[in-house]
Amino acid sequence: MTTSSLARAVSTGMFVVGVLGGSPVYATSLDEAKAFVKSKGCPQCHGISGNTGSESEPPVPKLAGQPKAYLIKAMKDYRSKARSDEIMSLLMTPRTDAEIELIAEWFSNQKRY
Repeated sequence: MTTSSLARAVSTGMFVVGVLGGSPVYATSLDEAKAFVKSKGCPQCHGISGNTGSESEPPVPKLAGQPKAYLIKAMKDYRSKARSDEIMSLLMTPRTDAEIELIAEWFSNQKRY
């Protein structure tokens, strides 16, 4: 395989992954975790820092500073429908364990105010 055909195969594969909703997770920093969180729409309700909360309309939980293990469990519970919220279940259903851990990493490292 030539370098150009390899590059074309990789870019095509990444395009297909993006279109089908999959997201390879290679984050090694909070900056990368932040970019991933932004790309999944979390800030629309929770704010980028996770501090949008009960004062929002409709009210949503503040995620900033929550323990990572708690956030992971909550998101997995939404994914399995053990925890009930139509929007969160829809958002979590396609998420992999690695993606859920990445989201939890970001919000657990934010200062709560």
